[in-house]
Amino acid sequence: MNEQKINKYLPPQEPNVMDLYEIKILICDLMEELSDNISRHDLDEICLNSGIINYFSYFEALDSMKGELIEEKDGKFKLTEKGASTAKELKKFVEPAVRHKLILTGSKYFSEKKLENLRDDVTVEVNRNEDGYLVEFSCVDKKTPLIKLSLYAPSLESAVFLRQRMKENSLELYKKINEFLIDGKEKK
Repeated sequence: MNEQKINKYLPPQEPNVMDLYEIKILICDLMEELSDNISRHDLDEICLNSGIINYFSYFEALDSMKGELIEEKDGKFKLTEKGASTAKELKKFVEPAVRHKLILTGSKYFSEKKLENLRDDVTVEVNRNEDGYLVEFSCVDKKTPLIKLSLYAPSLESAVFLRQRMKENSLELYKKINEFLIDGKEKK
């Protein structure tokens, strides 16, 4: 059996980036896109959980980024001018799908991290309108609304049920909406 026939039965492989220069470009681009003030732990979590960067190559690349990154006193990394320039000028040499996946992984990571701290800032209210009830869900970080969602309920009983379910599952609701909008599909 030839290799093409065998490969069609195997699951698709994620790209495994091992090239140190490519990894350095990806890290600079990630920090330029999301936050140029990322802790070592957060950077490790994003890059290693993305499924695209080789574990050993990642640490080797990170150790060699003295010119692109500065570690601040608080333990967070900050991009240097050279790092920002690397991101802007060299990202075209990295496959767009790989860049996109790493940035999506980082976006999800920070969204979930932020949401974990917001359990107390979730409100769910039931308000009467002409045709029934509106169940209004919102989550606010300081003064910035992260999400506002209104659902129609035909009766008070169904509105109270929706309110209870939204309150109990507020983090999961936000995550699923976020995943759907970012990925275009719900994760099972």
